[in-house]
Amino acid sequence: MIRTAVLAAAGFLVVCGSVAQAATVSITRTVTGAGGFANDLAFEFTGLAPSDGTGGILTIATGPALTTPQFPGLDITDPGEFFTLLADEEFLGSYTCTISTAATTIPGVTFSSQDDCIFSLSLGLPGGLLDTLLADGKTVVEMLFSELVDDFGDGDTVTATLSYTEASVIEVIPLPATALLLLGGLGLMGAVRRRNRPTKH
Repeated sequence: MIRTAVLAAAGFLVVCGSVAQAATVSITRTVTGAGGFANDLAFEFTGLAPSDGTGGILTIATGPALTTPQFPGLDITDPGEFFTLLADEEFLGSYTCTISTAATTIPGVTFSSQDDCIFSLSLGLPGGLLDTLLADGKTVVEMLFSELVDDFGDGDTVTATLSYTEASVIEVIPLPATALLLLGGLGLMGAVRRRNRPTKH
C-alpha cells in the first residue's frame, strides 16, 4: 500500500511539476527614405526562435511621411508600377495599388494624393515555409520595385512586421519543500516496512 502511494506521489510530481509555455512573437522593421528610396528595400529579422508549426503573418505597410506629412504612402499607382516580395529568396507575390495584369491589387488601399497610396498588406505564411525561413534564426524580406517606379521622397517610411507563435518550451517547476518532505517520508516508511518483514525460510 505504501509502495503504491509512493508511486502515485511520484506520478503527481511528473504531471504537475512541468508546464508548457508558448509566446507570441511580433517584430517590426522600418525603412525610412533619405535622399529618395532605391528600387529595393530590405528588412532583416534576426534572433528568431522556432515556430510552433502553425505558420505566421508577414505585414508590409506604409508609414507616415516624415518630411511631407500631407503626402504619406508610396507612388505605385500608375500602370507597370508594382513591388515584388521575397523572403530569403522565396517568392511571396507581386502587388500594386491599382488594377493591373502584372500584380495583385492590394485590398483596402487609400490615396493621399493622385500619386501616393496608403496600404497595409498582410500575407499568411504556411507552417512549412515559415519553419524554413526560421531554420537559421534569421530571415531577410526584400521589397523589389518594378523599373517604372521612381524614387520616393525623403522621410517616406515602410514597415515590415513578422508575427508567429513560438514552439512550446517545457519549464520545470520545483515542488515546495513540504511536498519533497512528504515524498521522502513515504519512501522511508516503505523501506522500514520492507526491513521489518519476517524472512521466509
